Amino acid sequence: MKNGTFFGVVTAPLASGSYGIYSSLGTPPNGAIDRTPTAPAAWFIVDDQVPGIVGVASPMDSIVLSESTWSNLHLEVLILEDDRLDEDTLLLHWAIHPEGIGLSSQLVINGSQPLSVIGGRAFGDEIPCAAVLDLDELLTSTMRNDALELRIWVTGQDMAGHEINPVFNDIDAPLSVWVLEQRIAEYSFSTPEMKPSDDIAAGDTIRLGVSITNSGLADGDAQIFVELVESNGARTRIDARGIQIEAGGTYLYSKDWIPDRAGTMWIEYQIINGPLAQSETVYVDEQRSAGIFSGISSVNPVLLVVIFLLTTSLVGLLIFGLKSPQAKQFEPNQQRAVKKLPTIENQMKPPPQVQSGPYGAPEQVASPGENPYK
Repeated sequence: MKNGTFFGVVTAPLASGSYGIYSSLGTPPNGAIDRTPTAPAAWFIVDDQVPGIVGVASPMDSIVLSESTWSNLHLEVLILEDDRLDEDTLLLHWAIHPEGIGLSSQLVINGSQPLSVIGGRAFGDEIPCAAVLDLDELLTSTMRNDALELRIWVTGQDMAGHEINPVFNDIDAPLSVWVLEQRIAEYSFSTPEMKPSDDIAAGDTIRLGVSITNSGLADGDAQIFVELVESNGARTRIDARGIQIEAGGTYLYSKDWIPDRAGTMWIEYQIINGPLAQSETVYVDEQRSAGIFSGISSVNPVLLVVIFLLTTSLVGLLIFGLKSPQAKQFEPNQQRAVKKLPTIENQMKPPPQVQSGPYGAPEQVASPGENPYK
């Protein structure tokens, strides 16, 4: 036979391993020379081990996949196969489910990507295989507002036809799960301010202030409440209001607060289902005195009424007691009788001396022409 061919059946051995096929010319005719190579003409592998998944190299487990990475999401899986993988059969399967509901949750969207061997070496203890997924194109805006997670698993065969081990590598038991970044509002407080921050007394007006930043990907409506917390644990609600902050925006909160009692206290700012911020601890003194009227204003009104009545009564009593008595009025007959009665002084007085001139006339001489005897 010249340039001939032949066919045969080879039975694989029971033991796993690599086996070569050798050929030689048996009993050649006289003068024939057998130039068959001594090296094996072919090799075949007996494989009794299924390939398995070693782990996921990228992305790292237990992390949140930010939206900025969705357009070029690099997924890398490590596969164990001592003999050789069939690269054409390798597939990466992925599925999007609602976050935290469980493995039996309703599917949102899914798909498959070819998985390529990195480096061209399709055998070894950790064969790196990778695929690129574009979630940015697949997820709509409505989906991004929901809490979602990404699940993956791998299928394929080795050259002997064994399927990759499906234990913890299946649609019902995914190889790995990642949380997708959700478009929600994320709030954070700055350091709360209080002006003045010292030398505070009850009745003073204090300006409270804090800024709230929304670093999330969605606009937010939040409920904020402010409480006064005293050292004994007592809490007093100062303010509560609803606020709206755009994505990437900041809200400046301010309010005037007047402490009504002394003691050690601080201010707490709380967003419902959100963060908490606390001001520095301050000591509030007793209310400052601003004169007699300030002191009177702090007295109990009932006590003020009692003091007023007592003072009015005392002043009236003093006025009545110091009033001078009026002279006694006498009847006309009594007055005349008094005039007729001589007094002791009148009895002791000597009679008035009447001066007389010559002949008993007054000392003064009558003017000429007057009758002296008249």
